[in-house]
Amino acid sequence: MTSAVTSLLAFGGFPAPSFSKPTAADVYVLAVLIFKYFPLMTPLVKLVNAPHGKFAVLHSKLNLPGNAAWMAMEIWSPLLFALSVASPVLSHSSTQAVLTNLVSPSWSRLASLPTPNLILAAAYVAHYTHRAVLQPLRSPARSPIHLSVALSATAFNLLNGFVMGSWIGGRSPSMLLPSSIFSVSAVTAAQPLRAASWFSALLPRNPSLTGAKGAATAPLASPGLLPESALYSPLFWMGVIGWAVGFAGNVYHDEILMDIRRPKAGQADPASKAVEKRGSSAPPKYEIPNGGLYSYISFPNYLCEWTEWSFYAVGALSLSAISPLSRANTSPPLVWWAYPLLLLSAPPALFVLSEITAMLPRALNGHAWYRAKFGVQGDGKGGRYPAERKAIFPGLL
Repeated sequence: MTSAVTSLLAFGGFPAPSFSKPTAADVYVLAVLIFKYFPLMTPLVKLVNAPHGKFAVLHSKLNLPGNAAWMAMEIWSPLLFALSVASPVLSHSSTQAVLTNLVSPSWSRLASLPTPNLILAAAYVAHYTHRAVLQPLRSPARSPIHLSVALSATAFNLLNGFVMGSWIGGRSPSMLLPSSIFSVSAVTAAQPLRAASWFSALLPRNPSLTGAKGAATAPLASPGLLPESALYSPLFWMGVIGWAVGFAGNVYHDEILMDIRRPKAGQADPASKAVEKRGSSAPPKYEIPNGGLYSYISFPNYLCEWTEWSFYAVGALSLSAISPLSRANTSPPLVWWAYPLLLLSAPPALFVLSEITAMLPRALNGHAWYRAKFGVQGDGKGGRYPAERKAIFPGLL
């Protein structure tokens, strides 16, 4: 059992990737591994503020214009997602061209996806269309973005768009589940599992795949695909509706921040235009935000975004083939502790974990920045920032 736990923690049921001659499937597993260990960066993110927004370095020669840089680094996520979700299953073959297999979209492939997966795909594209295109086009000038931030955000969005699109599109490599994690005999476990959708019958199986040290394994194809019956599941719709509420909250609270930077009717804002044009000088305009959840916390836009993607993960995973709630769709069932280990390697869950571990330190630092810049009400020095306002969780933190 120890080896099975170690294998699931390390690779989440996916075959160990080859570093010498990686295939398209290996690229996916490596990308998932990067996300899985992304939280290890949390202490660094807490100590070093990424140089953009409130923490922008105004006079750096490596600064880029805020809105243009934002669009350029965010647009990769919806593009890679859309290309990946409509591409064929990632191959384990070393003879097939890796780049061709990584991105080779077709309308027929997209149209063949189950309806619940198409709904989830549309939700992802809707969020990032707003974030990467509509928001920067409508936004007043924002603080400059340092080149290092633009490059790291671009890398994150490339990886995230690829793995999320591959998971939702049912093209992630087959999971190899060790026989020891099944609640039945290894003989039964060695039989291939069926995925949560009829669509898995169209996907190739590779009988040559084996687990570590030749251990008996059962390949589970297309674990990200949902059954059509998910359309009748309250859990799926709770995920979709929760995503929509979080998305609306994120947009609403971002609008409050943009309104602060917008010049009043009939007034010019040359300082703001200078920030966007040169991307290096003229201090940006900041004020205490009010309205909505800003009455309780400093970063409700962050909290709403976490809510959005947490519910998205509920919709994407609660009825997937690696969920204990979908045992009727998989045969045989797994032991109870295997499910959380598998779910922690699923991109929808990893995305939420990555967002929280990256954004929570910045929210705490940003909250301290607000209190230092405006002073705290009741400090005897004319402070204006509400003393009862927390950083990210109302009444808690």
